Amino acid sequence: PRRQIDVAKHGFELAFGKSPTHYGAAPGRIEVLGNHTDYNEGYILSAAIDKFCVIAARRTEDNAGVMVSSEGRFERVTAQMNDIQKGYD
Repeated sequence: PRRQIDVAKHGFELAFGKSPTHYGAAPGRIEVLGNHTDYNEGYILSAAIDKFCVIAARRTEDNAGVMVSSEGRFERVTAQMNDIQKGYD
C-alpha cells in the first residue's frame, strides 16, 4: 500500500498543514461464502484482496488525534485520545 500511504500523507499535509506522525493500513477482504454465518458457528470462505484502507494521523497539542483518508476527498476526522478505550484483551 505504499502508493496509498503516499496519497494519505499528501492529503494530510493539504488538510492540516503538517506532516502525519502515524500511519495505519488494513487489507481489504471479500467473503465468497457464508456472509454473516461465522458468528453463528457456520462456515465461511473469505480472502484478502489487493485493496487497503489507509489512514495518516497525528496527535495534537490538546490530546486529539487528527486523521485523513487516502480516498480522494481527504475528509478530516478528529478523535479525543482520552475517549479511546482499550479493545479486547
